[in-house]
Amino acid sequence: MGIFKSIDNPSTRKGGSKSALDYVGKKAELTKGINCSDDYIEAYKDFQETKELYNKLGGRQFKHFVLSFGEETKSNEIALEMSEKIASKIFNGHEVFLAVHSDTDNLHCHMVVNSVM
Repeated sequence: MGIFKSIDNPSTRKGGSKSALDYVGKKAELTKGINCSDDYIEAYKDFQETKELYNKLGGRQFKHFVLSFGEETKSNEIALEMSEKIASKIFNGHEVFLAVHSDTDNLHCHMVVNSVM
């Protein structure tokens, strides 16, 4: 059985989303950007450009979620595909960076979501 949870990281500092993207991007087996780059360094730039465009540089910078998969999900590609479908529905229109990790017993996908749409 899979689990979807929010990671409590209410960073309001400008580099907060960069730290989160660095963490999830560096350890990732696979990455995918929705409405942003597939590369975590470029995704941060995309997040910042959107914030500047709408003059929303203060407040919460991002939200961080993790989708953990059950033992039956063994493929990074399937985990990424399922995560992309879910993130596209839940965060419709937002920039979302997806990063599949296999550093625990179960595959899981981090979702870093830009707070500005």
